[in-house]
Amino acid sequence: MDKKKLLCDLLRRIEQGEEPRHEALEVDHENFGTIVEMATDEGFLKGASVVRAGQGNKVKMVFLNGSKVTLSGLNFIEENCR
Repeated sequence: MDKKKLLCDLLRRIEQGEEPRHEALEVDHENFGTIVEMATDEGFLKGASVVRAGQGNKVKMVFLNGSKVTLSGLNFIEENCR
């Protein structure tokens, strides 16, 4: 699955009240963490965090508990996720 589709799936699930795990998106833990970071960096998601074993290293943990899709994230879903 390409990153844009993963981003759409992640944002949709969070907007629907889910706290998805990488297995639900059918992606490995590293790519899952990268997508969560991307969503946060772009301002589509707030309240999420990714823990790495040092900057630029492998993803150790992803926290989505209490994360929310922002207005920018909703706009991204509307414009790009059909």
